[in-house]
Amino acid sequence: MIDLHTHSRISDGSESPAVVVELAKAAGCSALALTDHDRFDGLAEARKERMSSTSNWFPGWRFRATGMSARCICWSTSLTNGPPL
Repeated sequence: MIDLHTHSRISDGSESPAVVVELAKAAGCSALALTDHDRFDGLAEARKERMSSTSNWFPGWRFRATGMSARCICWSTSLTNGPPL
């Protein structure tokens, strides 16, 4: 199982980024992406927790362009210090 669209309490989820990773691992997810809304604050915490697991983790973000109703989700395999803007 994979989940490439998760949210932590950094946006509209209920758990910390580390707990999101722990729950995904406990559920048997082999791949996970944290995609909080317009925020990157949780990526470092999720990455740190991911380092202690064998799951594949993809940093991501969900954003909406100003003035548009469409939302986009992006993922990266090499994101380390925030989005490549």
